[in-house]
Amino acid sequence: MRLAAGWIGGLALLAGLGVGTGGVAARPAPVVDGPKLVLAFFYCWYGPTSFDQGQMSDRPAPPYISDHDDVIDRQIRQAQQAGIDAFIYSWMGQGDVTANNFPKVLAAAQARDFKLTLYFEVDAALRRGDMAQQLRDLITKYSDHPAFLRWNGKPVLFFWRPEAYGDPAAWRRLRQQIDPDSALLWSVDTVNANYLDAFDTIHFFSAGKWRADTDVGAVHKQWRAVTDRYNRDHGTQRRWVAGIIPGWDESRVRPARPNAKVFPRQDGRMYETAWQAAIDSNPELVTITSWNEWFEGTQIEPSATYGNLYLDLTRTWVARYKGQTLPPLPAPQLSPNQCEVMNGYRVCGKFLEYWKQHGGLGQLGYPISDERVEPSLTDGGKRYTVQYFERAVLELHPENAPPYDVLLTQLGAYRYQCKYPGGAPNQRDGAGQPLAFGETGHSVSGKFREYWEQHGGLAQQGYPISGEFEEVSDLDPGKSYTVQYFERAVFEYHPENAGTPYEVLLAQLGAYHRDGTLCPAAAAAGVPAAGCRLAQRALLRLGDPGL
Repeated sequence: MRLAAGWIGGLALLAGLGVGTGGVAARPAPVVDGPKLVLAFFYCWYGPTSFDQGQMSDRPAPPYISDHDDVIDRQIRQAQQAGIDAFIYSWMGQGDVTANNFPKVLAAAQARDFKLTLYFEVDAALRRGDMAQQLRDLITKYSDHPAFLRWNGKPVLFFWRPEAYGDPAAWRRLRQQIDPDSALLWSVDTVNANYLDAFDTIHFFSAGKWRADTDVGAVHKQWRAVTDRYNRDHGTQRRWVAGIIPGWDESRVRPARPNAKVFPRQDGRMYETAWQAAIDSNPELVTITSWNEWFEGTQIEPSATYGNLYLDLTRTWVARYKGQTLPPLPAPQLSPNQCEVMNGYRVCGKFLEYWKQHGGLGQLGYPISDERVEPSLTDGGKRYTVQYFERAVLELHPENAPPYDVLLTQLGAYRYQCKYPGGAPNQRDGAGQPLAFGETGHSVSGKFREYWEQHGGLAQQGYPISGEFEEVSDLDPGKSYTVQYFERAVFEYHPENAGTPYEVLLAQLGAYHRDGTLCPAAAAAGVPAAGCRLAQRALLRLGDPGL
């Protein structure tokens, strides 16, 4: 996890860049251009409780433990399918968990013909021993490994926070001790061009130097020019490595960081803008910040909120960068007996497939029951196999062909009729362009429309069955939120999360249903949940008063 000292905003970071003029290290022999490669910064430090600390803006789907073999293999496979050539593995010094896990990841990479290199985190490594000795040990132990990344035949090393060790002159001396013949390619994260005196490339870990409104196209082009000018002035072959981010959100990290960075993802638009800017700067290599830095919210790994969106975007943009055409990935087909354990419950077969393909943790939440058979809320008491999740109940309908063989129970409609039999008070139309539905006489607009359209629309959320209105939260007593009811969900607007994936949240209808509180009036009167379900069954038809 980066402990950034601050930002240098916008194009101001380009002002006053000096190009080193003295004491240049021995010039490497001229080389021809190597292949275009895409590399992603990778972190192997997550343990059993890492994703349960409330310090992340999103979570992986499902959560994992970094050193598990199946997790490592899955991550490498997904990266390869997205067109990524190698991971830049965060290494925080001898004896650290990242050092202990590196051989395991390297072996897994070799098994899949994938590549790995090291991100030498200078400040952390300095706390664990002598810099020169640690570097010598790493180079001796790993640089000849078949899975260690090479470019133009040279092993590649990346360095973060070079100033923690010293100025460019100090690095020239260090490199002269360790790599006097420039047998390796050294890349450094900096906005000080003088470090090109000691390093072969400059890369940007990206958002540590930028703001959300930075013109990344101008920055990339300027640094392409800085690198080219350095080479002309010194007769060198320094390389430009363009950096890409999907977004950034470190607002939940504790202890709180001063001026915590929050760069909204804009549903992939920030990522695509960064990719285009990188390609326009004609980089030799491209780095992605990051595969899985979840604390800072820069990950492209599949997440609860975005599913596989960023892997799909990566495939598309890698192909453009490399001038390739990648075949489409086949849709995942799960065995009927395939299961995963989450939150202490097994999710299997069709339910697991649906959960993975329809938003996972962010859309449906964790499972909160095993599979069971119970009467339908809306189908004349017919019994179905169901499974409860925090925000939904899934019903298995083997009589239907896919994709209708798994359906969501209409918990939103059920709760609305129980709670507001005469219709909710003080309803209003939302701001923004409305999408109207004559079937129910209601529309959806603004942030709710954006969420509805991006998260399954009619098939997953159902029709809107109310306007927007204020409702006191069941989970946060005394606090009121703007809500809108849909057949299968209740949307809540959270202005405190503006600009994040959590600006619109779903009520935990599955949990309410399991606990017998989905129908508040019935619960208060002591009516069993099953009795309330049967009593309300007839009200769940489109066109009824109040719907």
